[in-house]
Parts: sequence; structure tokens; C-alpha cells
Amino acid sequence: MNAKALKILVVVTLVCVFAALAVQKLGSPGDRAEALPERVVPALADKLNDIAGIAITTGADTVALAKTGDTWTLATKDGYPAKFETVKALLIGLAELRPRERKTADPALYARLGLAEPGPESDALGVTLSGADGSTVADLVLGEQVQAGSAQQRFVRVSGDPQAWLAEGRVDAPTDPMRWLDTAILQIPRDRVNRVTITHPDGSVVSIAREQGGTDYTLESVPQGRTPKSAGEVGAPASALVGLRFDDVRKGDAPADAAEPVVAVYETTDGLRVTIRSWQADGKTWAAISAEATAAQAAPADPESPSPEPPAETPQDRADALNARLAGWLFSLPQYQAGQLRKTLDDLTQAPPEEPAPESDAPASVPFLDAADDAPDGE
Repeated sequence: MNAKALKILVVVTLVCVFAALAVQKLGSPGDRAEALPERVVPALADKLNDIAGIAITTGADTVALAKTGDTWTLATKDGYPAKFETVKALLIGLAELRPRERKTADPALYARLGLAEPGPESDALGVTLSGADGSTVADLVLGEQVQAGSAQQRFVRVSGDPQAWLAEGRVDAPTDPMRWLDTAILQIPRDRVNRVTITHPDGSVVSIAREQGGTDYTLESVPQGRTPKSAGEVGAPASALVGLRFDDVRKGDAPADAAEPVVAVYETTDGLRVTIRSWQADGKTWAAISAEATAAQAAPADPESPSPEPPAETPQDRADALNARLAGWLFSLPQYQAGQLRKTLDDLTQAPPEEPAPESDAPASVPFLDAADDAPDGE
């Protein structure tokens, strides 16, 4: 073998060695992409129907929800029904959290990601899911949120596991109890209200009524010496049940140590009477609401015509449905709506404008002149 052939053999050998080393390096376990878990909480999606309790902790506060039968309620607000859509969104969001990157496993570094143990000194959000027997199904700590393009990511860790993750997914866990509730109370349009009667503890009564087919309301029993205000102001109480909502809710029939209530009664065109008793306490206006069916004002039946089909929903059905939902609860009403339920006669009337003094036809008076003033100069 000559020198030239030997050199070629050496070069080929070196190339083969380097190629083998490169393949070995690329195939080493340390350099292969790490396989991440499919979900932050594996198999949680299969247990969602078994969850009967949710606790959300932030700072020193906890929002607690409980499931009774098929109904979720907010234990934090005396068990008032919670919005199922909000509960469902939270549970699915937690079940679908996908790990995207490993972060620290050192508890001393959790605070940098907003993952310190939830409590008064922490910004973290703790979410605990429990079963009907009280056992823990999942316990997570949610930290800071990160926006990655259109995807939402968040630092998260599972209690008891030191590993923290950057996970992808949307988790909406409201810490304001009111965001878990449907705050709508009543939706009765103005054109369904025939009459509104507001009785005050001092015995004074405000009554407005609308003639059949009319749109304006007339104030009945106007105090002597006063006149009604504009039609818009007089009829304003009739619109109070259009989108009536609450700011807070608690169990009860009346606030503790409350005085006599103001009672507003609404009579509708479809045979419903809604009674709202309201009190002012704790800097709020609290209201208790009930409903009853009134006698239907049906036209005389034609004996030769076929019997009409009964309505799909009767006034009694509507009254029963309202009472089932509202009875036993006190609602704190927004001030602008509460004011319409507590109008007084002074609010809806005014003193008549003063009439100007009549002008006199007598000639203007002439100043009296002393005789000395009439005398010629020098006399």
C-alpha cells in the first residue's frame, strides 16, 4: 500500500468515527426531547362528575361551592344557587391544563412564579376539588399568568408534588363571590304593569295606574295644594322591575332589628301580583319578594264557540316559579332601582308655581309737591 492510499484510508476511518460519535450523541437520553405528562392532573377529566365541593382560596379569603343533587350552590352566600356555566368552565379548565415546560422544584423559588402556599402573605390562588365524601380529588396552586401569542399559559403546581409547571390552558376561578351568581331577579316590562301601589310605614300611599291601552300612568290621590310632576317621573316606578338585579344576597325574611318595611305591589296585565318589601339597613336597601296569581279578567265566553285552549303557563305557574326561586332570600338592590320602589308623594308631586301679582290699571302716582317747591324762584 502506497502512501497516498494510506492517507485516503485514514481519512475515511476518521470520518466514520466522527459520524458514529455524532449518532451516539444525538441518540443519548440526555439530549432527546423530554416527554411531558399529557395533563397537569392526570385523569381529572374522568372524575368531574364525582366532584361535589370546590374551595378557592386567595389571601385570607375562601369562596366555597357545594353540589346538592344536580344543583351547585355558593356556600359563601348561604347556599344561593351558583351559575352552572361558571362551575363547568372552571372544572373543564383545570382538567385540560397541559404542561408545556418544567419549572423549579425548589419550594424556596415558588414565590417567584406566584406559587407560594396560598395565604395572607401569598398572591397564589389555591383550588381544591373534593368528592361527596369530603375526600380530595385535586388540589392545585395557580400562579402568575403568561400570554404566549394567542395561547394562555399559567404557572401551576399540584399540592404535594414539588414540581412546578408552565402549563397551557384557561382557568377562570373568580374570587369575588358575586361572579358565581346569576344576579337577575325579575324581568317584567313596563307595558305589563297596570298598577303600582307603594305603602310607607307612616301610612302614606303612592298609587299610579295606567288606563287600558294607554302608556302613561296617572298619580291617584294627589295631596291638596300639590300637582303631579311630569308623566315620565310619575310613571318611573312602573319600570323598576325591568331587569331588577341584586348586589348581594343572604337568607332571611327581614334584616335584624329592622323597622317596618316600605311595601311596593305590582299588578300585571297577565294576572300576577308581585309584592316587594324593602328595608334600609347596613347602608343598603334589602328586599324580600313574593308573588301571587290574581283573578283572570277573561272576556265572557261565546257559548257557540269552541272552548279555548288553556294557556301553556298560567299566572299561578308563574307565581309558583317565582316563589320557589325567591322565597326566603333577602336581596340587596342597586340604589337607582331601590329608589323607584320607595317613591313618596313628595317625590312625584310639586307645589304649583306661584302666580305673578296682577298689574294695576290705576295711573302712576305723582309725587306730592310742597307749595314752596311750586313757587317761582325769588318769591
